[in-house]
Amino acid sequence: MFRRECRRVVRAAYLVAGDWEVAQEIAQDCFAELYARWTKVGDYDDVGAWLRRIAVRRAVRTRHRARRAAELGPDRSDAAAASGAGAGDASTDLWNTLQQLPRQQRAAIVLHYLDDLPVRDIAELIGCSPATVKVHLHRGRSALRRELHVSYDGGVDDG
Repeated sequence: MFRRECRRVVRAAYLVAGDWEVAQEIAQDCFAELYARWTKVGDYDDVGAWLRRIAVRRAVRTRHRARRAAELGPDRSDAAAASGAGAGDASTDLWNTLQQLPRQQRAAIVLHYLDDLPVRDIAELIGCSPATVKVHLHRGRSALRRELHVSYDGGVDDG
């Protein structure tokens, strides 16, 4: 189970939390919880989906706590500055903009577009209906277009 699911669990946690070390810790915690609950969870049809759901939920909570700590702590450094990413880089702009989305929108966007999961699976992972996932995806895409100045045809707006 560990060999088959570890990479997917870490990746799901990373895509939401935005930090590889945090994602690896979350994955470890998830597998420890799986071990502790194996008598119940081991009978599930898709134990891997259960692991990813737990990882995504923990990553959302971790991300929320980190944002709160940054808001409360006046001497905390900006995550983009700490990462050493160059200003103006398109992938950095996308990453920074993703980090500004509400956590459910960010989770839906990264799981759908970066982890290639269907709406139904995302709904299961983040604990909402497929219709709500579609709303999160729509609002997230709209925010990304607006913030990144991308037109609907995929080009960059001049304005």
